[in-house]
Formats: sequence, C-alpha cells, structure tokens
Amino acid sequence: MRRFKVLNLILIITIFFLAGEIITNNSSDNFITGQSIYTGDQIQPTCSYYNGLEVKQLPSENCCYEAILQLRCELFNYENYEVKCYTSEKSHAILLLDQETFNFCQNEGYDIEIE
Repeated sequence: MRRFKVLNLILIITIFFLAGEIITNNSSDNFITGQSIYTGDQIQPTCSYYNGLEVKQLPSENCCYEAILQLRCELFNYENYEVKCYTSEKSHAILLLDQETFNFCQNEGYDIEIE
C-alpha cells in the first residue's frame, strides 16, 4: 500500500513538472513534442532548382529529398549557394543548396555526399 502512495506522489510531481514545461515553453522552437530541437541558425535556408533558364526556389524538405536522388553533389560558389547537385554533367538542370540547407538536410538524416 505504501508503494502505491509513493508511486502516486511521484506521478503527481511528474504531471506538475510536465504541465509547467508546457505552460512556460509554448513557443514553437521550445515546445516539447518528442522531436529533437533544432538549434541551428535562424537564417532561412535557401534551395533552388535551375533549369538553364530560370531559378526556382524549393522548400528545404523537398530539396533534401531531391538532393539524394541526384547523381552527384559537389562544392560550388555562386551567389549564396555552396553546393550543387545534378544528374548529368552536361545537363543544365541543377539543384543549388546554400550551407544552411545542406546542414538542415544533414541534421534531418539525409546523407548527401559531396565529391
């Protein structure tokens, strides 16, 4: 019987602690959701697709997936982009990533190899 009282007391303390965390940390980057907290730069990642004529911006989540589908990624220095990925060296279609996007993809578990 005493064990149950101690267990209930521990559970009540835990509930109060968790409720306090939820109330005090209600901002989106600190809210406890079971996911790891991304503590990277607050700079917006940039990822674009260049088709030889125009540059179109892509969301980082789509960019990471597209980057691993490409044949090759390599270091690149054009405006604010540091990485380019492509399926063929002769193709004008390339995927451009800045360093923040590349880091975002690595942190999310995408294994983008730079050659």
